Amino acid sequence: MMKTNQDLRDRLQQLHALTAQTPLFNPVFQLSLDISRELEGGVIDLSVIDALANDLSCEALQSRAMRIRHLLAPVGLDDNIGRLRALADASAKMLGFEGYCARWSQPLLHVVFTGHPTFLLTPTQSDAVAEAASRITADVKSWLRAVCPSSRAFCRRCGVGSCVFSLSNSATGD
Repeated sequence: MMKTNQDLRDRLQQLHALTAQTPLFNPVFQLSLDISRELEGGVIDLSVIDALANDLSCEALQSRAMRIRHLLAPVGLDDNIGRLRALADASAKMLGFEGYCARWSQPLLHVVFTGHPTFLLTPTQSDAVAEAASRITADVKSWLRAVCPSSRAFCRRCGVGSCVFSLSNSATGD
């Protein structure tokens, strides 16, 4: 019986092990069949699937917020200057004067704009991810759990019956 995200992960790991014997085996497809059989057999109902989907979407957004926070975490000025100096010194030793000049006379950074799944978030979800990513406290995961309770109780942040990160919120136009 699969009623928690951990149950899903455990079953997926079991199924993934079968790919060593049969490389064409698709563990994700098989997991979906297992869930379907449990639903058809009355072992689980749609409320369990709804809870799993909401919890998984919440976990995904928590992970996204932590990744953004890690990518945007400030670097101390002294550390930043030290890293830049070490990089410049290493390239001078490796490339010589001419190579160093060629390397450092060109832009080393550019921006790429592309479509990304983040654009599919509702404004409420985007705000929650941004707020979580910008939190200074070390305990961001605890804060994320507070705004995205897995208990399925009313969310303390948005006051609705599903969490602020729930994909079902997109139907409300948030």
